[in-house]
Amino acid sequence: MNATAIVISFAMLALAAVIYWRAGGKREARFNAQRFQEDLQEIKTKQMEFADEAANTNEEAYHRGRQHLTKAREQLSQLDGDTTPGREDQSRLALADIEELSAELEENVRAGRTAPVSAARQAREKLAQRVSRLKVRVLLLVAESKADAARTAALEQRLPQAEELLDEAMELMHRVSQDLVAEPDYDVLTDNLRRAVREVSLCLRTHAQWTAGKMDRMLAESTRLVRRLETDERKAAAVKT
Repeated sequence: MNATAIVISFAMLALAAVIYWRAGGKREARFNAQRFQEDLQEIKTKQMEFADEAANTNEEAYHRGRQHLTKAREQLSQLDGDTTPGREDQSRLALADIEELSAELEENVRAGRTAPVSAARQAREKLAQRVSRLKVRVLLLVAESKADAARTAALEQRLPQAEELLDEAMELMHRVSQDLVAEPDYDVLTDNLRRAVREVSLCLRTHAQWTAGKMDRMLAESTRLVRRLETDERKAAAVKT
């Protein structure tokens, strides 16, 4: 009898252990399921925050792009009366590129709302680079026009006006050098332009004799850079992002 009681006691203890383990296992499963749902919700929230942040980044970048293109369009309007051979054609081409980039920018805005984040970022960065280069082209064209006007003023002995115009032209060309500092492909061209501007600036500061040769060199270096930028824009426009 005692042996039977002992066996029954062990059986009851074993059964109780199984019942307790199962109850604990279910509670743990419910707890794990709850934790999984919480973690999943947290991941979804972070994904939404990341998507919103990426969308805001896109909107801000494209807004800056619109501003740059609007400014470039306004600056080109300063050249409406400039019929200098070559520059008139370059101005028309720049204006056409502004309109094309403006249309592409709006297309990228729409596509970026549904595109993967990495693809949207790549398209945004490529377009921003093209807008930046176009801005440089326009600055150079305006600077060249001012330099030509300075030359005319100097020949007509309107020296104070010539100095003012030339100073404005050189300031624009200095900005070009700064804007292209992160683009090593243009280092040689920008260095040549910088040296040419420095030579003209030295003549201006020291009131040295006006030399057409230095002006011609500065304008020639500017034109080389404009043509290179035009060529690179044609290549970039041919590649669909």
